[in-house]
Amino acid sequence: MNESSNPKLPSGLLTKGADGNEFIGIAVLALPTAMTIFGCQLLRLAVARELNCASIEFEHGWKYDQHRAVAIFHVKDWRAAANCVRNTLESLEILGVSAIYRYDFSESIWRRIHSGWAGDFKAILDSVSPEFSAAELEKLAALQQCLKDFLTPHPENPTPEL
Repeated sequence: MNESSNPKLPSGLLTKGADGNEFIGIAVLALPTAMTIFGCQLLRLAVARELNCASIEFEHGWKYDQHRAVAIFHVKDWRAAANCVRNTLESLEILGVSAIYRYDFSESIWRRIHSGWAGDFKAILDSVSPEFSAAELEKLAALQQCLKDFLTPHPENPTPEL
């Protein structure tokens, strides 16, 4: 897995390489009080974990604000990745407020393959602009480190216990 260290989309994502990789995108809309910066971070980790568990290689970039989260995934098999993402969103009980897209290189457009609501992915992607306070970003950094520490196996205790 290759992940950008900050929740912005990697540059040059929409270039289909010689490797034949393709792109899927997700957008999650939520009520303003439900989609906090912490909720977005946990969503990002849940999706990444499920893709890893399904042995799906991917690169991803995320953008989120206080109302929604969007992501683009660079994958070899968009169908397998989209199915895994769909199952993750369903298990989190947010599939109804989510949409999944794939990028169609022949027409240079995002095609919706699942939608709990209608929306143009490019417009959603362009409209998400993080507006978090310095204190919220500091809390996010602390949360990221805490989660990283928790999820990193230690030689004396290879599996973190809940």
